[in-house]
Amino acid sequence: MIRPYISVIITAYNRKQFLKEAVESVLSQTLNKELYEIILIKNFETRYDRQWAKKGVKLLFRPSGTVGAFLNDAINAAQGEVVSFLDDDDLFDRHKLDKIYRNFCQDPNLIYYYNGREYIDDSSNPVREIKISQSLANPKGSKESSTSKSSSYRIILLNCFNISCISIRRDVAFSRLKWLKRMPTMQDTFMGCAALSVLNGSALISADTLTGYRIHKSNTSSFSNISSMNKRIHTYTNKCYRTMRRMLEESNGQGLSALDALMCRMKIDNQVLNAKQIKAGQLLGYIMNYSLPLLFYCRKIDRFLFLAAFSYAFKKSGQSVLKRLELSW
Repeated sequence: MIRPYISVIITAYNRKQFLKEAVESVLSQTLNKELYEIILIKNFETRYDRQWAKKGVKLLFRPSGTVGAFLNDAINAAQGEVVSFLDDDDLFDRHKLDKIYRNFCQDPNLIYYYNGREYIDDSSNPVREIKISQSLANPKGSKESSTSKSSSYRIILLNCFNISCISIRRDVAFSRLKWLKRMPTMQDTFMGCAALSVLNGSALISADTLTGYRIHKSNTSSFSNISSMNKRIHTYTNKCYRTMRRMLEESNGQGLSALDALMCRMKIDNQVLNAKQIKAGQLLGYIMNYSLPLLFYCRKIDRFLFLAAFSYAFKKSGQSVLKRLELSW
């Protein structure tokens, strides 16, 4: 039997509603079935388990734990050269694994791949109201760009939103498991930092829309959950930030300023939504390490910067502005 080249890890915790569709989106890939495996880790049973097991899906059970602990167990069980991730409420385009396979095979130095995403609703229909470009970052405006981490490390952290868009060499993720276990959330940012912690390698940022990112009431992209998300940010962000920072410091130190700026971005987002005053020095550091790199590398204007300035100047909530501009969290 051929050893799988790609391991697809699907994680689910207390949510069954969209899981069947997520698993089926991986089972229906155009890539040769012998070239990939599916690892599903969850804390509940479903009536589809036997059916999935017969189709070769590896079923792992974990009663509780953080998202980092779930991913740790699944990565330990993975046999593929490359690991791709999928949240239980998201979907893969049927050609995704074929493109991942070709890209990683063509470039032995490639360690991190990020693809574009489409926003979908509860019924998997495109959410046309949300105007989001296919890729957050495309250096020099190209559709698909490979970049050296040493020269453009910010590109990785600018492209780490939604773990369902991320694929990474298994040995990179495996070597960082001791840090991953400590992560209560922000698993997507962690994978970007894991790639940065490796001295050699390249990243590939693709505008190809290969992931369906679902907007619904129980995920963090729903505006109805902004207040609860703010509480979680307050609780978890500092712990995750310290973990990722120590990981980078113990490796090569590369990407620390980008990580600092990303964390500043999250705090500014939170402050904008709560109409809290943002310190001028904090805002300046954010502009230097996030907004300007976003414009320089990606030719994209940081729209949240205007919301921060609006909140800073007028002391008014940016939440209504967010809704009108149809920006995603």
